[in-house]
Amino acid sequence: MPSGGATEQGERKQVTAVFVDLVNFSSVASTADPEDLQSWLESFYQSCREILESYDGKVTEYLGDGVVAFFGLEKADELAAGKSVHATLEVIAKGAPLFVDGRKLKIRAGIATGEVATPGKISQNMPLATGMVTTLARRIQERAEPESVLISEHTKDLLRGSVMLEPVPDQKLKGFTEPRVLYRATGQKKLQAPDAPPVLVGRSVEREIIKNAEKPCLVIGQAGYGKSALAHACIQDAGGAIIIQADGVNRRADYQPFRDWLLGLCQTNTPDFNDLIRVFPALSNDDLRALALVLGLAEGQRLFSGLPNLALKPKIEAALWSAVRAQGGAMVLFEDLHWFDAASLAVLQTIIRDPANANHRILMTSREDAKVSEFLGALDIRLVNLPALNAAESGEMLDALSGAGLPRRDKELLIQRAGGVPLFLQQLLSQRGDGDGDANVPATLMDLLAERIDRTGTAKHIIQQAAALGSVFSKALLQAINPDETNLDAMLEKAAGVGVLQKRAGDEWAFSHGLLRQAAYQTLLRKTRATLHARIAAVQHIRFLELAAHEPSAFTMLKVTAARAGTGRMPAREVAAYQALASLPVAAGIPEVRQLEMSKAAL
Repeated sequence: MPSGGATEQGERKQVTAVFVDLVNFSSVASTADPEDLQSWLESFYQSCREILESYDGKVTEYLGDGVVAFFGLEKADELAAGKSVHATLEVIAKGAPLFVDGRKLKIRAGIATGEVATPGKISQNMPLATGMVTTLARRIQERAEPESVLISEHTKDLLRGSVMLEPVPDQKLKGFTEPRVLYRATGQKKLQAPDAPPVLVGRSVEREIIKNAEKPCLVIGQAGYGKSALAHACIQDAGGAIIIQADGVNRRADYQPFRDWLLGLCQTNTPDFNDLIRVFPALSNDDLRALALVLGLAEGQRLFSGLPNLALKPKIEAALWSAVRAQGGAMVLFEDLHWFDAASLAVLQTIIRDPANANHRILMTSREDAKVSEFLGALDIRLVNLPALNAAESGEMLDALSGAGLPRRDKELLIQRAGGVPLFLQQLLSQRGDGDGDANVPATLMDLLAERIDRTGTAKHIIQQAAALGSVFSKALLQAINPDETNLDAMLEKAAGVGVLQKRAGDEWAFSHGLLRQAAYQTLLRKTRATLHARIAAVQHIRFLELAAHEPSAFTMLKVTAARAGTGRMPAREVAAYQALASLPVAAGIPEVRQLEMSKAAL
């Protein structure tokens, strides 16, 4: 395997594909002047591209009147599906530009999620992604009504309730044998807690800390650890709370979480100044106008148009804190700080520094995030670190989710794979019985896990190779299959820093949980896996030969085992290893030390 790693040879990825199309475009194109048509298409393409790319999509093709984009292609993104739907809805809402003769063409779109193969750096002339997902998105688009967006069931499963959908059953798609249930996206739902597990297991210590804390609390935990479940249990303890929550998909504007909160209170996406007066009758006129500025209303812009940003910022922060206090309530929950913009985190600084916050129990949740640490690290808050569930708690959660109907062996396997992460337990349980449950990572978790693996950066190819060694591996063996890698220690530490690996005793390392290892392995192309396993086998066989140099009778066992590889009595992965073993030079009369040197040269 070349020293650049697996990613240079391409990867398997889960992506979400968008196909945007113009309805009845041929009727316009058939009578239009070519220059007018070209100019109009360029405007349409540019409009689509700007919106799709603003949500982190990548436009890869223009097919006449169609635009193809991928989300999660260049970099894994746990929110790829949600971003694709919101971006496409915005494309539909904006519409196509008027044609030169005044005609208005309508747009429709299809969205699908699936696995693709990417070519890597060694195949620059290949398509950026190869797989049926683009064709599926196109066929779904063909079933969409004008000015609508249809999505696949697979994509729907990844949205976790963030978009309002209407099922469209029994849709027959060209080239696909079975009818499918598709879903029409109708708009964004009101902000709500993301997929928290239906039961809260354990966390009694953390719950008690939060209940008795005399200062603001910040719950820190990795994705899927149940921060929302804990927070909402604390809300029940407090008898209710004001909830201000970040939206990871729509975070392109300053004060976005507060803006969404204000829109929810106004109960309209197009509020006016009178709505603010109705919701906040006790606020001063200056505070109301500052809130109006957050919502982009003219009343706020006129009042503060002459103020410099340095003077405007504290006015907005104070007004938002006044608005929160005006709503009453004993508890205020600020959820998902890792998705808060810098301006919103500055509002939190103002709130935490204000002695008046003693009248409210302030609870915050976040993943580990450098930006959150930068804004809040020096403030007087209580950190509550949320660990993974232990085996007993994981079993209790599975019993609660399944009605205690799981066989013991199945429960043990689920606990082992999930690594104590509540979200993973939930998703693995829902996938149980699909046939591939033990082989593949659930699609609903793949983007989340792949994003964390991508955070290892230049160490990613090392993580992928480690995944082929197993959930637990030695640094010595990993170094042996990467003899030219001089920064292995730094790469392993980087992977540990983002929660992918854990250091064990001696030179032993382990993946943080089985699903991360499976996700890393799943990104390898089949041909890359074969090459990698052959390399691992060869390295291991060199070690065997080193032993055989001291015990020549071991050569007999070597050849017998290699012969068994072709009899069908051995797993496929071991067959590949021992076939590579059998190919090593084993000749009578050659001293064992010379044998070892020849084997090394064969690599």
